[in-house]
Amino acid sequence: MRNFMSGKRRTDEYWEAVKSLEKVLKNDRLDAAMRASAEALAEPIQTGILSQGYKESSTACINRLIKGGGGCSHDRPDVDWERCPHQPPFRDHVSLLLKDGKPVAYVMHMYDDLPWERIKELTEFCVKYNLKFSIKAASWHFPNRTICVWIERAGSSTPEPFVNISRK
Repeated sequence: MRNFMSGKRRTDEYWEAVKSLEKVLKNDRLDAAMRASAEALAEPIQTGILSQGYKESSTACINRLIKGGGGCSHDRPDVDWERCPHQPPFRDHVSLLLKDGKPVAYVMHMYDDLPWERIKELTEFCVKYNLKFSIKAASWHFPNRTICVWIERAGSSTPEPFVNISRK
């Protein structure tokens, strides 16, 4: 067995959790064990991110991030989609995060992996609209099954949101 925790941090509670997951794995399958750990992790990961001053917007429109604020105008029939994109080239389980009421990040939780073609497509989109992205292993939508794609304005100095959430 691999060890992912050492020393005093390998508490009785830690071992109890490991043994419980091993029991689920033995009686069911890997899928059940992954789902059980995801149920335990999802809310603390999301809470850890949001507790750093982020708030989820009621509307996840990437154009709000591109423009640096304002509302979503996609209800209008005369919208020029090239100049005013509502979403990136692909997406799944999205949120627009605000800080101090202003959009700072568009977050997507993608299943499995991102093949080269998708990364290239997203890179081209980000370059076109002066954005940047990073791929995070920690996702709150379905931990162990989704990865988090964090998109923000190029040149922004948003602090790394995933640092120390495991220690809170």
